[in-house]
Amino acid sequence: MEFEIYGKDIRITKQLRGHIERRLCFALERFARRIRRVRVSLGDLNGPRGGVDKHCRVTVVLVSSTVIVIEDRDSSIYAAIARVADKAGVCIGRRLERHKGGGKYMKISRLLSQEQESCRSGPASSGREKTMKTPRKKVLVADCNEEVLIALERMLEDAGFDTTTVWTARDALRLVNSQVFDLVLVNEYLPDADCEDLLKALRKRGAQMPCIVMQPSAPEITDFTGFQALGARDIVCKYAYRHIVEVVSERLACDKTTSLVA
Repeated sequence: MEFEIYGKDIRITKQLRGHIERRLCFALERFARRIRRVRVSLGDLNGPRGGVDKHCRVTVVLVSSTVIVIEDRDSSIYAAIARVADKAGVCIGRRLERHKGGGKYMKISRLLSQEQESCRSGPASSGREKTMKTPRKKVLVADCNEEVLIALERMLEDAGFDTTTVWTARDALRLVNSQVFDLVLVNEYLPDADCEDLLKALRKRGAQMPCIVMQPSAPEITDFTGFQALGARDIVCKYAYRHIVEVVSERLACDKTTSLVA
């Protein structure tokens, strides 16, 4: 594995570099033959103000050219590195297993969701009795963390939303251009663009659906102010799944029209 380590407002000392390489090697060694390159970006978001502001982002490029991005924040850069390394090992293992199994994992997940929906709906009506079902609201989720995508897809589907997940901003824009979504959940960082770039592109193309920004840690007011100027309606912690479902439900209940303007 090749390592590229960069720091913004954080000095990459020989000790820190060695710690990063050892921690990632321990987590990813079993996938070494499948990994082409590992890029690590560290940042100190708040500087002297402190807080949960040490950001670690790991981008793993597999031999198959698949790109996996994992990120986290903590008041300690070493703690952030540890969590990202652990998540990277789990995420890569799931991605390789999905590829090996031909996507069976996601198919099973969708079948389980459909079965749960069927159980909630009860037995089909007989005779002339026909019930008109309310169209399910469509939600698009863009995130580079497979664990988050699987969890959100399952919980949003269980809550009654038709959910589509993507990894990149490019795929998100492609789907928005071809389909109508009622709401978009987008991670702060994506493999091919930042959240700001995606929000600007959505507004430039005339998208009117509400957008919710997800961050790896509890959001701050200053963070929301910047995203709000680009059209975001809310900002949430990406791992607070139940809270995200509540915010999505409340937002769609408030917005009457959330479609793409042609």
